[in-house]
Amino acid sequence: MSGINLEKETEDSIDQDDKSKKLGKQPITLNINLLGYEVREEIAKNSGSLKLSKPIIIGLSLVGVAILLNIISYLLLVSLKDEQVLIKTGLERRKVELEAKNKELTDKVAQRDISLQKKNILLWATGNNFKWSALLEEVRDRTPSNVWVNKIDVNDALLINITGETFDHKTVALFLANLQDSPKFRNVVLDSTKKLPKLKIRQLEELGNNTVERTITSNTKFTIHAEVVVTPN
Repeated sequence: MSGINLEKETEDSIDQDDKSKKLGKQPITLNINLLGYEVREEIAKNSGSLKLSKPIIIGLSLVGVAILLNIISYLLLVSLKDEQVLIKTGLERRKVELEAKNKELTDKVAQRDISLQKKNILLWATGNNFKWSALLEEVRDRTPSNVWVNKIDVNDALLINITGETFDHKTVALFLANLQDSPKFRNVVLDSTKKLPKLKIRQLEELGNNTVERTITSNTKFTIHAEVVVTPN
C-alpha cells in the first residue's frame, strides 16, 4: 500500500510539473494520502470500541469502590470487635476484683462484729460479774408463782432462752408480759408453747416446823426468747 501511495504521489507531481511548465506558473504540489480513509476507519472503530467499553469501565470502577468500602467496613468492624473484647475483658477482670474485695470486706465486717461481741461478753462477764446474779434475780422476780423455770441459756450473742412449765397459756402470757416490762430484756417473744400430758411436779414446802411434800400437775411447756440488755458501768 505504501508503494502505491508513492507512485501516485510521483505521478501526480509529474502531471502537475507538466501542467506548470505548460502554463508557465509556480508549481503547485498536491499530496493525496490514500491511507487516510483507512486510518479514519480504524480510528472510528477504536472510538466505537472505547464507547462500548466505557460502561464496563464504570461498572468495574463501581465494583472496585464497593469492594474497597466493604474491606474498610470489615476492618472497622474487626477493630470495633477487638476493642469491645478488650473492654469486656477489662470489665470482667474488674468485676472479679470487686467481688474479691467485697468478700474480703464482708469477712472483715463479720470478724469485727464477732470481736465486738466477744469484747462485750468479756466486759460483761469479767468486769461486771454481779450482773449474772442480777440477771437471775430479775428472772426470778418476774416469774409468777405457778411457773416453774427448768432451764436458762445465754449464748455469746447475749440471747437468753427460758424454758419452763405451767398450768395453762394464760400463765405463760403473764410471764411473757412481766419479762417484756423488764429493763434488762428486749425483744421478748414466745418461741414455742406445747400442751403435754399431765405432769406431776413434787414440791417441798415448809409449814412452821414441818416439811410438807405435795404434787402439782402441769400440762403446758413453753420457751421464751429475749435479748439481754448490756448497761454500761
